[in-house]
Amino acid sequence: MNCMWDKAVTKEQMVSFVRDTLGCHCPDDAFDDVSSEEPDSAGRFLNLLKSLDPEAADSVMRVISIGGRLIVIVSSLTEGSFIRRLLEAGVSAREAFGYNRLRLALVTGGSLESSEREILDGFDERVHLHVL
Repeated sequence: MNCMWDKAVTKEQMVSFVRDTLGCHCPDDAFDDVSSEEPDSAGRFLNLLKSLDPEAADSVMRVISIGGRLIVIVSSLTEGSFIRRLLEAGVSAREAFGYNRLRLALVTGGSLESSEREILDGFDERVHLHVL
């Protein structure tokens, strides 16, 4: 799965990832507007993440926007404190741009150094963590 994020992906691949892999139940019309930012792009969401926490944002492989409602951050982080930092920056960016939900998809190929419960402690119910 990790290699998927090293190259350009189609809208269909992003929709399949968000719906099938992450289990998103956004209404169909949300998927009319799907966009992606890669680390080399000058996308506004990724730029805000970098300004909020450059070190944690360095792990971001892609940011996917779904219908102005959902932001999905794809990252390779495994260390709990860095994951929390990326989530904190992601929530700040989510709020700044008026999105409803944030999903952080960790493409680790293994396990995390902290439990998902520990990492998500203190975040609202609109923040989801996926370990792939």
